[in-house]
Amino acid sequence: MIQLVLQQARGQARLGERNEVHASLDQGAHLLEQLPKPNHPENHFVFDRTKWIFYAADCYTWLGDNRPAEEHAREIIAYHTQPDGSSNAPMRSAIAHTDLAIISARHGDLDQAVHHGEIAFEYDRKTEASLLSRAADLDRLPAVSRERLTGGFHVPGRGLDGFTVGWLTLALAIRTGPSAACRL
Repeated sequence: MIQLVLQQARGQARLGERNEVHASLDQGAHLLEQLPKPNHPENHFVFDRTKWIFYAADCYTWLGDNRPAEEHAREIIAYHTQPDGSSNAPMRSAIAHTDLAIISARHGDLDQAVHHGEIAFEYDRKTEASLLSRAADLDRLPAVSRERLTGGFHVPGRGLDGFTVGWLTLALAIRTGPSAACRL
């Protein structure tokens, strides 16, 4: 039930329904409080507090609420980062880095946006289609922001498995050379 409520919140966030998102996140938090602490939170089918934080980060990112989005994304990354630097939840960590890339781009920080974009694609285990569709959110940023970040240099978006990742690809090419962008 909690996952359905939070998926609803994500859909509402995509539609920009701010009040509904907050109500759904609150309902999800209330439902989560009623559950016992899980014995095996690493189990994919167990819903724990970090999943709520993960969903909330997405919602806040899509709503443009940068401060709570960044706080939640950083909390997800910190929680799942192992001592060796790997992640015990690579897809959650990758999407959290994508959220941070979007937030950095909104603030006009190309270096941080590309840095987080690169990290998102470096995880060993990831769902490419899901991650690429999230990276495409960078392409939906206002053109003024992209122009400012890339110095007005534009090339047509590059396709990858049917997804457009033009802005991220362009930013990687500017920062690290075309060969790095082609690896995506």
